[in-house]
Amino acid sequence: MYNLIRKEVIVLRWYFLFNAGYALVFGVFLQSSFSPLMISMLPPIMMMMFAANMELRNKAMMFIGTLPISRKQIVSAKYVTVFFYYLIGLILMAVIHAANEFAYSVENTMAMSAEITILMILLSFSFTMLYAAFYYPIQYWLGVKYSNIISFVSIFFMVIVLSTVANIIEKFSDYLIANEFVVIGIPALSLLLFYGSYRLSLIIFTRQDMAG
Repeated sequence: MYNLIRKEVIVLRWYFLFNAGYALVFGVFLQSSFSPLMISMLPPIMMMMFAANMELRNKAMMFIGTLPISRKQIVSAKYVTVFFYYLIGLILMAVIHAANEFAYSVENTMAMSAEITILMILLSFSFTMLYAAFYYPIQYWLGVKYSNIISFVSIFFMVIVLSTVANIIEKFSDYLIANEFVVIGIPALSLLLFYGSYRLSLIIFTRQDMAG
């Protein structure tokens, strides 16, 4: 499984630069109060889309199917990699925040970098897990032949996720912060659905031909 994760990281190495550029644009030049949330959540979502689309375009699963690894390992590697993608988002968020703070201190201005809150981190984590929970079963279900449909669904779903998160924070931030059950329950529910998605993807994938 380690080699599968390593393969995905190597294949996507140039896309990491794209994510860094995205973080720079929306975290520095187009900064808003939601910048930390967008920087921590969008990169992992985009990495999932990039990885899936590259596999679909290159028919990588047909090659992986010839290797001495089980389908459980293939699916497990895909889901474990989500946590690595989210870690990249957190690192980008922290780096951009530190850079903004340093720039403002050097310029000696009253401007402040967008605040990073525990609520933002928990929500970005939760919705990243939820996105993966819905996206991967769709990918394994539709397979290689319907790559365009998968791409459209992923983009459409990403827009819905981002709009939902923004509305939740804007309307219910005070309630969410004060309610410990909600703050703990949302990430816990997302992880539960993430695990359920893993089991579903495993069932779908074990019944499919590698060609999709």
